[in-house]
Amino acid sequence: MNSFFACKNGQNISWTFVCDGYNQCADGSDEQQCYCQGDFYACRQGNN
Repeated sequence: MNSFFACKNGQNISWTFVCDGYNQCADGSDEQQCYCQGDFYACRQGNN
């Protein structure tokens, strides 16, 4: 598996930063389509 996530804008970041609640991709694509597990739910602000 590739150790980098390809942002939609072409930027590459480490997979450890994907869905961590902070935008590392300038376009925010690392925080899109993040789903909660277990007893968590997504708030409108994006916080869990």
